[in-house]
Amino acid sequence: RQTKLPPPFGVARNGLVAYTSHGDIYVEDAANGTVRQVTNTPAVIDAEPVFAPDGTRIAYRRPVEGSVPLAEDIVVVKPDGSDAVVVSKTPVVGGLKRLEWSPDSGSILATEANDAAVWLFDVSGANPVQTVLTDGFAYVRPFRPPDGSAVLIGRVKGGAHSVILRDLATG
Repeated sequence: RQTKLPPPFGVARNGLVAYTSHGDIYVEDAANGTVRQVTNTPAVIDAEPVFAPDGTRIAYRRPVEGSVPLAEDIVVVKPDGSDAVVVSKTPVVGGLKRLEWSPDSGSILATEANDAAVWLFDVSGANPVQTVLTDGFAYVRPFRPPDGSAVLIGRVKGGAHSVILRDLATG
């Protein structure tokens, strides 16, 4: 019996699933099981691969080799491993987590590892990094509505918890 997958399958709707194994990024075709190694970085541990909604690129976290304290970059690469670009102009000291693409695949939201800030990185490099939030935490993962104009954020201030919708154009 042949396994049937709903077309198209995968987060990026391209049939591929991205994952990490032994510190490197891989993609697998969910329909036929073909695996391709995307990164080969024995000195560092690449982590948290996330497909862009258009399926053309993968974003992931890469620690800066030998950094103390930990500093990480956001790297964007094609699913075949080509055209790797560091989109974080300066490594983020303390590290990152929760990468989330914009619906148009043009930017990436990232949360500081200690949840103290949320930033917006322009994948093209044309715009500077935008601070979306400080003194808060991303609500599970930063969440954006389909038009990408806002982000849902949890915030803790003075011991009080709240959930807010932050407009990215007006703050």
